[in-house]
Amino acid sequence: MKELPKLCFSLFLLLVACQEKPVSQEAEAPITEQAAPVQQKLHNPLLTEYEQFLKSLDSSRVENMSIAAEKYKGLFKGQPTSVADSGYVLFEEFYLRTSNALNDAHYEDSIDYSSLVIIPTKATPENLPKKLKEYRNTLATNGFQVAMTEGFTYLQQDRDFVVKHFYPFISPVLKEFLVQVNKENKDGFQEDAGLTIGPTQLADRVIWWGNFTKKHPDFILLKHAEAEKKAYLNTLFEGMDNSPVLSHGTNKLDPYYAEAYQYLNKKAPASKANNLVKPFYVALQKGDTAKANTLLTRYKLDRIID
Repeated sequence: MKELPKLCFSLFLLLVACQEKPVSQEAEAPITEQAAPVQQKLHNPLLTEYEQFLKSLDSSRVENMSIAAEKYKGLFKGQPTSVADSGYVLFEEFYLRTSNALNDAHYEDSIDYSSLVIIPTKATPENLPKKLKEYRNTLATNGFQVAMTEGFTYLQQDRDFVVKHFYPFISPVLKEFLVQVNKENKDGFQEDAGLTIGPTQLADRVIWWGNFTKKHPDFILLKHAEAEKKAYLNTLFEGMDNSPVLSHGTNKLDPYYAEAYQYLNKKAPASKANNLVKPFYVALQKGDTAKANTLLTRYKLDRIID
């Protein structure tokens, strides 16, 4: 039985050229840190001042995260939430720049930071050198933490920093968005090209982002939210290398995706996502890969998925 072709995709405005591959190949994970926020252009002297201030900060110094947060509070405390939201978007762009700069330096660093990822127990209590403890504490104070994937460490955003410094000033809609982003970052998504969340979690994320973008069409970071929605839909239809839609060796619909499709149909039967998934699911249940391919092609042409 012929495997479904993997469609080329664009995630978070990053164009990725790809050749025709089976559907089991990896679809990009929705990683919020990769997405540059869309700035709302408001003619406001506070926003101009904050933008210029952030440009003056060295994004390779993690300590500047706290400086940027304190400057935000001084400028936007007591301001309308529309202005405070726009100020936050500027901060988010700086957060991303800092994340990229710090990870570039971390990649070149020869120090072994893996011990900062291991959680100590009573049997193996923490016994870290003073320098590593100070490094970890400095990161934590400024919105980062050491994480590990496939045996390599990297610096991950700790978005509780945003909770602490920005939630009191922003609009309820932006807060709702950031709460979801923080939750998903903590819960994870994939490891070594395989999904680490359950099928119902994947479907729930598709539902959540679909509802959010529909409810808030004028959201300041709508393009970001739309990218999240599309990324999860991509995964729902195209899977990942080590979490394929068609099981390796059998070319049949993997039980993981069958469960996700069934759950989506049960929890959000009238949703746009479910209306897209239903005929695709039926086709795969029947082994009709030609029909499934046709649907994927149509969804791509309609820019529903990439």
